[in-house]
Amino acid sequence: MFTAYHPRAASAYQQVHVATSVKANDKHQIVTLLYDGLIETLGIARSALARGDIPTKCAALTKALRLMQEGLMTGLDLEEGGDLANNLYRLYDYCSYRLMLANARNDDAIILEVQQLIEPLAMAWKEVKPVPQGEPPKRAQAAYAAA
Repeated sequence: MFTAYHPRAASAYQQVHVATSVKANDKHQIVTLLYDGLIETLGIARSALARGDIPTKCAALTKALRLMQEGLMTGLDLEEGGDLANNLYRLYDYCSYRLMLANARNDDAIILEVQQLIEPLAMAWKEVKPVPQGEPPKRAQAAYAAA
């Protein structure tokens, strides 16, 4: 699931204060929680922007960027994960760029675009069964290869 960088991704998850009860070795759940936290913070950013609360919007988008860049992107195994991992990396990179642009422009449509790109990934990831310890990851899980 995660590369050797997985402690860094888990640390990023904790540092942005997303509520969690994940065991350190449950890599599937870590990715699930990263997705959940990302979607939640995008919703917070959109709500804050709608009511004109720019400081909260900025904080939420900063948190979303950290979840994506320090969590989801860092955890990808670009060597073992093949095209899937590389495509996810490019998508996360694109989404990061779009969130920075949304933050600078106070543009809800861009935040919504990113939310609509991430939500199907999160739903698909939740449908993937966790890999029992000692078994090789299946194709969908290879993007976050076992440490």
